[in-house]
Amino acid sequence: MDQAAADAKAKAEAAAKARAAAKAKAKVAAAAKVKAASTAKTKEANQAAKAKTAAAEAARRAAVRDVYYENCDAVRAAGAAPIRIGDPGYSRDLDRDGDGEGCAGN
Repeated sequence: MDQAAADAKAKAEAAAKARAAAKAKAKVAAAAKVKAASTAKTKEANQAAKAKTAAAEAARRAAVRDVYYENCDAVRAAGAAPIRIGDPGYSRDLDRDGDGEGCAGN
């Protein structure tokens, strides 16, 4: 019976080791799954933030392009004087001397 008991004990220990290994493997797999889900959420959040930023920039650019000043009084009232080439709302009509700076005088 000593041999049978030793064999049974060895078999039980092997089964316990197998269960422990399976449990550890399942734990690692669960942690990997959680990490993958977290990474996916982070990636989605980053993409959403980039899209929101791009939309805001596009709206800002559209608003900038739509600026129009009828005359220098309007430029001054908007606080944009002097207005230079490249500034939103600049037009050659606002730059009498053609130096690239409109509504420069008081």
